[in-house]
Amino acid sequence: MGHVFSEQEALSTTAEAVFPTADILLRNATPDNPIRVVLKNDDAAIIIYVGASTVDVNTGFAIAAGASLNLDITHWKDALDLYVVAASGTPELHVLAIGALAA
Repeated sequence: MGHVFSEQEALSTTAEAVFPTADILLRNATPDNPIRVVLKNDDAAIIIYVGASTVDVNTGFAIAAGASLNLDITHWKDALDLYVVAASGTPELHVLAIGALAA
C-alpha cells in the first residue's frame, strides 16, 4: 500500500525546510524503496532555489517560474536536509511525495 504527502506553501526570502519532520513516508525511504518527490514552482515569474539549509540565490539549484523538479529520496535524512528559498516575494511551492510504506 502506498503513502502520499502533499503540501502547498508560500515561500519567502528566508530558507525553509521542504519536509520539517520525518513523516512516516520519509522514514521508510531506502535505495530499493525511494520516495518520489516533485517540487513545483507555481509562480508565474519568481524563481525558487533548492539546496541545503544555507541555500540562497547564489548557491541553490533554480526552479524556474512554472517549472518543477523531480527527486528520489533514498534516506529520510536527505529529505530533512532539503531546503527552499524564494528569489523575492512569496511564490507558491507545491510538494508531492509518493512512496510505498515498509512491510
